[in-house]
Amino acid sequence: MWIFRILNSKGICGSSTPPGQGGDEFKTSIEEPYEVQINVRSGARHNKINLRAGVSPVAVLSTTEFDATSIDAETVEFAGAKPLHSMRAHVNRDRKADMLFFFWIRHLDFDLDENGTKTPTTTEVTLTGKSTKEGPIIGTDM
Repeated sequence: MWIFRILNSKGICGSSTPPGQGGDEFKTSIEEPYEVQINVRSGARHNKINLRAGVSPVAVLSTTEFDATSIDAETVEFAGAKPLHSMRAHVNRDRKADMLFFFWIRHLDFDLDENGTKTPTTTEVTLTGKSTKEGPIIGTDM
């Protein structure tokens, strides 16, 4: 029998025997994701994703507090899809290297209408991943 105790919002403690009776205890931590700035279709006037296009670029922007080049590309997901390609790029002219990820549009998980087809009504998309410096990251664009 396993007993679990919620330590706080950042961790769980578990044991195969009741606490204080010599059980093997373990602790895990749940890190809050670091919020990053993303830009869908950076450089375009509107952040609209053309569902008929093949690939959509998504930029993760570096700031004075966050180095986007520290992102592990293998951990990145955007609207449920893994990136097709990633590269360093100077996206917003601030002289900081940003990360640019490219995703197959057909792999993006958007809201479906009542007919089960992708619709242009999705108004918010989220990118998640891990940074070697900050741990879990999350960014949302509208």
